[in-house]
Amino acid sequence: MTDEKRSFVVREIMDYPPILQACHIQELMGYSEGKAYQLMRSKECPTVRDGKRMVVPRDLFWKFIHNKAVKGTAFEGAAALG
Repeated sequence: MTDEKRSFVVREIMDYPPILQACHIQELMGYSEGKAYQLMRSKECPTVRDGKRMVVPRDLFWKFIHNKAVKGTAFEGAAALG
């Protein structure tokens, strides 16, 4: 049995397409496919739905993640100002 290791390539958010799919969310967040879809189905995530198809605008996703990271920290007030 071999040791399976993940290799991550660090990419900038602007390296991703303007419309993110679940596979992009997986890569960005280090999530499984199921966890990525769970996030995309949440009411907080800025997901655009067309029938069963779900996508997320990259720039809105970046703001969403930033706001989630800042919420409840000492940076919360600074983020509201900026």
